[in-house]
Amino acid sequence: MRKIILNWLGISFSVSLIPIVLLGHSQGGIALSPIIMVSGLIIGFLGAGIHSSIYAFKYGNKHQRIVSLFFNFSALLFIGWTMYSSSTCNHNALYAKERVVEYINSKDHLELSYLGEHFYIYRK
Repeated sequence: MRKIILNWLGISFSVSLIPIVLLGHSQGGIALSPIIMVSGLIIGFLGAGIHSSIYAFKYGNKHQRIVSLFFNFSALLFIGWTMYSSSTCNHNALYAKERVVEYINSKDHLELSYLGEHFYIYRK
């Protein structure tokens, strides 16, 4: 069963590297690389869990079934935590505005007045 799990995780990780290498350092590649890697790991954990369960309950003994159930439980916890943490955002609008204003004030050729009335309180 260890071989099944490692094969699934290794293959999904390797396959997820292909689009990352092809996209390279482009703007889309830099933005999508973490999403592609996490998606590959999620697919690897799901595939490994399903495949190891089928193998354990069809051909395995009691110890392999328990190991398979433990792995499935931990894989589901990992996937659930990953999905939950990616769906929550801990940044608010005030933080984002402060970062934008800080960046614009650090550049001489950019002016804050072009952003509109939402940034009037941040003017120098």
